[in-house]
Amino acid sequence: MTKSLTPQAEGLVRVALGAVCISFAGLFVKEAPMPPAMVAFYRLLFGGVVLTLLAAVRGERLLPPLPVLGILAAAALCFSGDLISWHECIIRLGPGFATIIINFQVFFLALWGAFMLGEQLSLRHKLAMPVAVIGLMMLLEKTPGELSAEVVAGLLTGIVSALFYSAYILVVRRSQSAACKLPAVANMGIISLLSMSMIGIYCLAVGDSFAVPDLRSLGLLALLGIGCQAAGWVLLSSGLPRMPASRAGLIMLTQPAFSFVWDILFYDRPTGALGYAGAAVTIAAVGFGLAKTK
Repeated sequence: MTKSLTPQAEGLVRVALGAVCISFAGLFVKEAPMPPAMVAFYRLLFGGVVLTLLAAVRGERLLPPLPVLGILAAAALCFSGDLISWHECIIRLGPGFATIIINFQVFFLALWGAFMLGEQLSLRHKLAMPVAVIGLMMLLEKTPGELSAEVVAGLLTGIVSALFYSAYILVVRRSQSAACKLPAVANMGIISLLSMSMIGIYCLAVGDSFAVPDLRSLGLLALLGIGCQAAGWVLLSSGLPRMPASRAGLIMLTQPAFSFVWDILFYDRPTGALGYAGAAVTIAAVGFGLAKTK
């Protein structure tokens, strides 16, 4: 980054670029002609190797002590469930809708804090949650009774993904608060490789083939792992500490917004005025849930 930028401005650029990188993940998942879990396996293979090599080049410690390794394994399990279900949601409902619904983790984390930690559920969350659900139904442009079995299955996998993602965030926070924690890049690299191993076992159990059909598919998997998983995460993790959390959260909403735009541009997603309004309402509600109370 140029030296003329202030730390906060540099953080803003990094977070924005990271969010844009990750916004393409759904497109690569949709385009790869492989089972959703197998796409996740190769995503983590490419991303995990790059992150681990980067951590090694930076001189970061790569071998966690046993207590931290247990926490990282739990994070990897949650991440595995998140990716498998999210990729499934992408195939069923498209990258735009899947990326919007996974951001409901904001509300699941708020509910966890309220019911498990005794935190006060803020008024903004109480208002934002039902508004987000209404926006989601507007985005579908159908009443609940008109939803097909495929759409219902997609919704369920999206909600499951958001739940897994919420659990993943909680466990990663725990891993980074441990006294003997790994540096951030090494932490994510080890989690990615552990998740890859877990998903590999799952793929073996369900009989998915590890064969990559062609060079185009290999390129898509490499872009997903290196561009979205590795580069996107490094940009976000290095940019977030440089700026206020509330502003960073709002900038990160460009991820679902861009994903929705890519879905329309590349896949001609049929979206009417009600759908556009629903997307705007849902993203705004998630942003309201992210916003920091002053």
